[in-house]
Parts: sequence; C-alpha cells; structure tokens
Amino acid sequence: MKAKHIPLEKLEEDPMNVRSEPNIDPTLVEDIKKGQIEPLIVRPKEGEDKYLVTVGSRRFTAAKAAGLDGLKCEIREDLEGEDAKAMYISCRENAGSEDLPTRDYRNAVKNALKIEGGDPHSEEVVSRVAGKLGLGRTTVIEHIKTLELDDEDFGWVLDAVEGELPLGLRALTKEHSDRSDAEKEAVKKRFGKSSEEIPNVVEESKEISSAGDVRSGSLGHGGAVNLSRRLKRFKELSDLEQGRVVLENIVAGNKATERIINAAEKRTEERNERRKKKSTPRGHKVAIKLDDDDYGLLRAYADSRDITSVNRAADSIVRQFLYDNVKGHPNITVGR
Repeated sequence: MKAKHIPLEKLEEDPMNVRSEPNIDPTLVEDIKKGQIEPLIVRPKEGEDKYLVTVGSRRFTAAKAAGLDGLKCEIREDLEGEDAKAMYISCRENAGSEDLPTRDYRNAVKNALKIEGGDPHSEEVVSRVAGKLGLGRTTVIEHIKTLELDDEDFGWVLDAVEGELPLGLRALTKEHSDRSDAEKEAVKKRFGKSSEEIPNVVEESKEISSAGDVRSGSLGHGGAVNLSRRLKRFKELSDLEQGRVVLENIVAGNKATERIINAAEKRTEERNERRKKKSTPRGHKVAIKLDDDDYGLLRAYADSRDITSVNRAADSIVRQFLYDNVKGHPNITVGR
C-alpha cells in the first residue's frame, strides 16, 4: 500500500493504540529529522477530516518535537470505526517492544477479553487472545492472573510493577525522622497509625537491609504474577504486612515470594497470639475444704440468692471478701 504524506495537524493519537503514554525519545527526534524510514499506520477518524495514529505513536510524538510539518502514513480505510481491530494491530506491532510498559500489555489483554468474551481461563479464549494480540500464551495467562489485582484494593501492587510505589509504602523504607510531612501523613492515612508507631521495615527485614535501597526499585511483572497466585493468603494480611511483602519481593526477587508470604503469615499469627494473651484475663483455681456446718452455710447462702451452684456461691463470697477486705487495704499490693 502506497504511503501518503499527511500534515501533522490532521493526525491524532488513536485511543486504541496500546501505548498509553508515548515518551519523547531525544534519539528518535534527531533520527526523524534526518528522514522517516517506516510510514505510520493510520485510520480515518469517523466524521472528521483527520486520521488516528494506530501504529507509530512514538514517531508521531518525535515528529511534533522535531517541528516537522507532516509524516508518511499508510492509510487503513478498512479500520475506520473498527476499534477492536485497531487495538489488535497496534499490539501486534508493539509485541516484544522492551520500552512498552507492562501495564499497556495488561490493558490490551483486559480489553481483548472484553471483546472476545467467554471464560478468560479457558484454553480457547487464551489462545484466541494471544493470537490476535501477537503475544505468547504464557504471557497472556500471566496478565490474566495479575488482572485479579486490578481493583481499588490492590491496584497499588500493579503500580509497584512500574516502580510507582505509593507514598505511604515508600515511607516504610525510611526512619520516622527521615520521612517528609507528606510521607508521615500518607502513613497515617494508609495504616491508621501515626508515623512514630510504624517501623522502618527496611531495618526490620534482613532481606531488605542487606540488599540496599529499595526506593528506586519496582516489583516487576513476575512479582505481581507470584503475588496474584497467592492472592487469597495475601488478602488476609494486614495493610502493613502487605506493604512489607511487596517491598521484600522488590529486593529479594520473585523466587522468594513463597518464603516472604510464609514469614508474613508467621508474624501475623504471633502478633494475634500476643494480642489474645494480652486481652484474655488469666483464671486461677482455688480449692477450699469445708466441714459440714460451713458447707451448710454455703448452701443456705446459695439458696437465699437463687444461685444454683455451690461453687458459684463460693466464688461470689470470695470475690466479695477480697473486694471489701483486700483490694482497698493500704498495706496490701497485689501484683503478677
């Protein structure tokens, strides 16, 4: 198909282009000034005398930065109004591109699943989506798995895949005294406690402290996949433990996920056990031997107060005696 020169003012980004944020590459800007090698793939915009850039958004962005007046384009009339086909072509053309963010591939899989319908875990649907997007079946399966994290509760985990750690999570890599006011506020909002109460998990964790600075790292696609496979267990952890697990995965690597989750669950169990012991009062058994006369008095006491058990009656009498004669005594201190 013969390419046609189209002025830049008649070109727009295609909303179905899988590359959500085409960055300005200085090298590409200089290269395109010297001449365009490959034409863009564009399609007519419905109802307007303009074209949508389906493939070649980075070159389009570079051309605008370079001050060019137009670009060579291959016009695909058959794609006018065909959003699904446009997305598939865009993804196939970008498949294997190292600079395409993981989120863009994930969104393409998400949109393709909506278009294709059916059970996203069935081999038929996975194969069909993989073929149309130009991705491997394993890659599609991994993205389908991580889509379980794509909600308001765990979207931050997927942000961490791109290295975009939430402010409250970044704060966990610092001492309280080193946190900014914004980080302290984020900690309070995220974990429901003051910054002073939330420890620096970097120092608490040998895995993280031995690996250095985690703030510049990212979870990585593999880390998200491994966490999504353990989503049920991950959900049961506290917000603080969830954040700590993600930070440890960033440093220790994806292969350590199972060990890190196990450690988090153990910490949670130990914490719950401590709380249980702290909140449950200790009971003490005391045996009192009574002769017949005393036992008769105890029985009469129980009957007069409609207490069905002699043991309960004895308990009531002892408690009352301790309260009246011991608790308020100035020379008696009861300690444990």
